[in-house]
Amino acid sequence: MKSAGKTLGTIKKLLFAYAFARPGVRFNLKVRKGKTDKLNWTYAPSSTKSLMEVAAKVVGAEIASHCLEQTISLEEEPRWSIHAVLVSVGRGES
Repeated sequence: MKSAGKTLGTIKKLLFAYAFARPGVRFNLKVRKGKTDKLNWTYAPSSTKSLMEVAAKVVGAEIASHCLEQTISLEEEPRWSIHAVLVSVGRGES
């Protein structure tokens, strides 16, 4: 039981990574026999499936407001693209 909190944290981090990797999939974590519902976590995608929306739902709107979404693509063969949410210095400051 001593490592239950650490294990739960590791599982949540894994689910956060899955939410970013698969923004159109719903994820739900329920901790059975938990003292409160604070340990439970749900990610439910909307129709837009943008990474900024995922960031707001996973890490919170305040942290996501300091980020920006970037896409890098290679149009030559083999074609590929990377979509990322990156922390932006100075973004979100008033």
